[in-house]
Amino acid sequence: MSGATSVGLSDVACPAATTCFVAGASGNGIGHTLVEQWNGTTWTQIASPDAPGAIWNGFTAISCTSATHCFAVGNYNTDVQVDGSETSEWTLIEHYS
Repeated sequence: MSGATSVGLSDVACPAATTCFVAGASGNGIGHTLVEQWNGTTWTQIASPDAPGAIWNGFTAISCTSATHCFAVGNYNTDVQVDGSETSEWTLIEHYS
């Protein structure tokens, strides 16, 4: 998220009183997946890879059954048309354990 000019959070899941996860996207022209974890005191960004070859990635929802078992879902795009509209949108699902 460092250097990002935009950040959007889409969903939150709290599997325990002191454990929450948020999911969304951050970017500076190219969007990257974003997941952060709350430990009861501070938020920490955790690794969430982008889809290979994607120009934009983002999560729209997250679900966690425990602090070590989450799924984040969203989409990614692999190219942009001349008018700026995105094409080739694909589903993105990631698992955190």
